[in-house]
Amino acid sequence: MAKQVIEGTRKALSNPKVLLDQFPADGGPPDAGPSDGGADGGTPDGGTRPDPIFEDIDKPFNVRADDPVEFVNKGNAYLGKGIAGHMKTDTLTIANADTDGKGHVTRANLQVRTTTERPQWIAGRPIGDEKVVIEQAQELIRQHEERHREIMKSAMTKAVAEMRGKTTAEADKILAKALSRVDADQDALDTREGRIEIIQSGGRMTGARLVPR
Repeated sequence: MAKQVIEGTRKALSNPKVLLDQFPADGGPPDAGPSDGGADGGTPDGGTRPDPIFEDIDKPFNVRADDPVEFVNKGNAYLGKGIAGHMKTDTLTIANADTDGKGHVTRANLQVRTTTERPQWIAGRPIGDEKVVIEQAQELIRQHEERHREIMKSAMTKAVAEMRGKTTAEADKILAKALSRVDADQDALDTREGRIEIIQSGGRMTGARLVPR
C-alpha cells in the first residue's frame, strides 16, 4: 500500500496539470465556501437592518456649455425652479412600522429615498481657465445638494429614535413635526447659499461661489 502511495505521488509531481486540477485558479482549497462572520452564512452583525433606511439617488443631467454663465443658466432652465440643483424626498410614512403587543413602535421601518438632480458639464468650448470655473460651479452645486440630504438624514435619524416605544399615532405626529423642522432648515440653507454666482473680473470669468437666494 505504501509503495502504491509513493508511486502515485511521484507521477503527480511529474505532471503539473494533475496538481493544478486539484485547486481553483486562486490557489485556494476546493470547496472552500465563502468567508463570513457567522457559521450560518449570515452577515457578521446577524443581519440587523438599519432604521431608518436611506437610499440616495444621484441623478445628474448633462449640460453643454461654452462658459460658466451658460452652464449655470442652462442648469436653472432645466429644473425650471431658478436653481441649478434640486433634491426631493419621496413621501415618508410609518405605515410599515413594527409594534409590540401593546402597539408601541419597535422599528419604524422608515424608508427615506432622496433624489438629487444637478447639472453635469459634458462638452463645450471654454476659453482659458473657464473649464476650471465650470467644474468649480458643478462641484459647489453638488456639495450644496448634499447638505440638503444631510439635513434630511439627521432629522429622520433623530425622529426614528424618538418614535421607539411610542404608539403609532404618536410616531406619526413625531414624523410630521420632524418634516416641518426639515422644511425650515432646508429653507434656511437656501437663504444662506441657494444660488450659484459666477465671479467676473477684468472681463473674464474667474471663479464660482454660492450666495444667498
